Amino acid sequence: MNRLLWGVVPTALVVGTTTLCLVPLPEVRYWPMAVFLVVLAAAAHRYTAVTRWLGLGHSLMGTVQALSWLFAGPWASLMACLAPVVVPRTRKPWQVHAYNVGTFVIMSSAGWWGFHWAGGEYLGNARHPIQDVAWPTVVGALSQLLTNILLIVPGLALLRGHGLPALARDAATVLRVGSFNQVLGSVVLALATWGIHPRGLGLLVAAVPLMVHMAVLATIQEAETGQTRALRTLMRAAKTSDPYLEPHGARVAEYAKEVGRHLRLGPHQMESLDLAARLHDIGFVALPPQEGEREQGHGEQGARMVQGLPFLDAAARLIRDSHVPVPAGAEMDTERAQPIELRVLQVADAVDALVIERPDITVEEICDLLEADPTRYDRRAVDGLREARPVLRRHDVALEDLPGWWRHDLPRAVRGAA
Repeated sequence: MNRLLWGVVPTALVVGTTTLCLVPLPEVRYWPMAVFLVVLAAAAHRYTAVTRWLGLGHSLMGTVQALSWLFAGPWASLMACLAPVVVPRTRKPWQVHAYNVGTFVIMSSAGWWGFHWAGGEYLGNARHPIQDVAWPTVVGALSQLLTNILLIVPGLALLRGHGLPALARDAATVLRVGSFNQVLGSVVLALATWGIHPRGLGLLVAAVPLMVHMAVLATIQEAETGQTRALRTLMRAAKTSDPYLEPHGARVAEYAKEVGRHLRLGPHQMESLDLAARLHDIGFVALPPQEGEREQGHGEQGARMVQGLPFLDAAARLIRDSHVPVPAGAEMDTERAQPIELRVLQVADAVDALVIERPDITVEEICDLLEADPTRYDRRAVDGLREARPVLRRHDVALEDLPGWWRHDLPRAVRGAA
């Protein structure tokens, strides 16, 4: 992370300072609108987790920043880049906040210069909707996206050790998903603003859908807060009963999300997968240690524990079947086919167990072991693991201190050899 900071932060300081020095302040009449857009962009950042749940990714903040070019040049968008520090979504180390601010500054500056060099004009000077507004906004929004990719690729290379093919796939995914939301949204709002722009009235009209959207996000945020509290209660109960459950679930969730991203799962699938991975073994909390069929019954018990919570309905189904083998021929039989999230969960669960059993194992060796048991591990999920190549997370607990049931996650061949 520190290596990334040494490259990103100085670059952001140079790029941001140069941009502000070369572009004069907007006219005083636009200052209230500029302040409004800074606040709106900061709010968009604050609710990014919710917009990602809705399938919008990070496009809302980028759309607001693109709209601000029509009123305040780069000034409003660059001021909004401080949002990760001023209104952080979660507590993170200062290095993460510095990296986020730096990347936002570089992306926003690149977007403004793309807008400017494409012939973009301030709203009061715009005369042609295509030439002065739509086309420059497209170029600016794409400049933001491409800069984002250029910043993501070296970060993934350093932090995850991804090779060139995997990095190219990640970059293509960012460009494909981001371009549809951010570029299209930016152009629509910019044209709406220009079309009814007498002295800024257009901004207020164009901002109405955004304001409604933000109100909806606030409601969803309240629901998410309730969900988070319920999850924390469940995890505290699990930690009290068995300290191994919580870190094991967290590691499985990280593996599962890595594989899910490479399989291009949707936002709702990713949410269910994350929740199920964290709670898939929680059924052990309610089962007595002396029960003979404890490993076989904990999935059903875990599903019963969480099925009363509406936001965990989909996760409950995954928890219930988390150790059900893949039926032979299920790929061709839609009635017996399991959801891909379940198959990813089973693979991720096995990864964590294999890393405990063999600390020096590699991703490639794990994939070979899982492919040797096609009735339990789905080929597509294993291929996703091989492509994702996640960083394997070692644990610091001695084997003799682990609960006796942890070996139930190992592939049968490894369990038998042990």
